[in-house]
Amino acid sequence: KKFILIALLCSIAFTQEVKILTSSNFDQETKGLWFIKFYAPWCGHCTSLSPTWSKLAAKMDGTKINIGKVNCDENSGICSRFGVQGYPTLILVKDGYKVIEYEGGRAMDSFVSFLSDATTELKNEGKVVDLTTKNFDLMTIKPNTRWFIKFFTDWCGHCKALAPTWDALAEELKGTKTIVGSVDCTKESSLCQRFDVKGYPTLNYLFNPNKYTKYRSGRTLDQLKSFALEGYKQNEALERPMPLAPSFFESLFTNPMGILLAVLILFMVCLILVAICVCCMDTDSVPPKKQKIETKPLIPDQQDEIELPDVDPSEMDSKSEVLVSQSGVDLKRRTKKD
Repeated sequence: KKFILIALLCSIAFTQEVKILTSSNFDQETKGLWFIKFYAPWCGHCTSLSPTWSKLAAKMDGTKINIGKVNCDENSGICSRFGVQGYPTLILVKDGYKVIEYEGGRAMDSFVSFLSDATTELKNEGKVVDLTTKNFDLMTIKPNTRWFIKFFTDWCGHCKALAPTWDALAEELKGTKTIVGSVDCTKESSLCQRFDVKGYPTLNYLFNPNKYTKYRSGRTLDQLKSFALEGYKQNEALERPMPLAPSFFESLFTNPMGILLAVLILFMVCLILVAICVCCMDTDSVPPKKQKIETKPLIPDQQDEIELPDVDPSEMDSKSEVLVSQSGVDLKRRTKKD
């Protein structure tokens, strides 16, 4: 019984735990495949996820997958490096490089299914594989695989001319470790931007989770096949670029909470616009307030004769009396009597 108890305690002691990653140990520790939770201590969703995350670490014990976590309040540099914009953010990392951000459910089964898919070897069936921004990193980190990838556009004449040779190359490499793929830059512009694609077709060879090289030689089937099998080793190895951090609007519309926030913002904007329109309409429909203006007649109300200064008869017309009408009141000018 003592032996069984000791064995049980030992198994518990050596069960994989969630590895705490910091700025000082991150690059040294993250060799191989890691599933990392980027969190903040004050985040309620992060706290709720903690028990499941610990169970996931125990479940991955004995596999090639490590489970870790990064406190973004204390290690903001790492979180910025991986484009973390909300908590918790779950990222699959290989050899210190971001592979893909996890966007599935938060249940144990969802995590296990995702990690199983990431570590399952991909069978080379001799077909050109269409790669997109969504599946690129998850596909190209499959164990024991290398990728020869064509970046193209549908309007490029040279790309169309290469297409039959590219299909034939995929068939020639069937069953080998090199899988032939293609990326349509018309649809996947961010992925092409990430690899600094400036002309079409661009041919890149990915032979390591974080290394790749550019192909710039001839485009015959034999030349391409020779490069795919051995020739790539002679080329300069370049650092594989990390996925571009999504813009605010991309991240806003690619997760449920972001979509809900966008709807609320749109609703508030609509309310504000409606309120402004109503105010403007009310202002235009109300007639201007009439002001009571007191006016005084230019001429007294009494239609009395107004005596004007005497005038010399010589300055008058032959008539001795001149009638002047002004505002309906008769004025009489009288001549001076001799």
